[in-house]
Amino acid sequence: MTHYSKKKVEKLLKSFNVEYFEEEEHHGETAIGEQKYWHIFHVVACKR
Repeated sequence: MTHYSKKKVEKLLKSFNVEYFEEEEHHGETAIGEQKYWHIFHVVACKR
């Protein structure tokens, strides 16, 4: 598991052509039923 801010993710992607970028945030459950706040980046990118 890694933890990055949106700013850090954008910096990491500077050398890529980003085709898709979505940030998802919501409350939910883990696979074992524990409550969790989800903050997920969905990325499709291609190295330049």
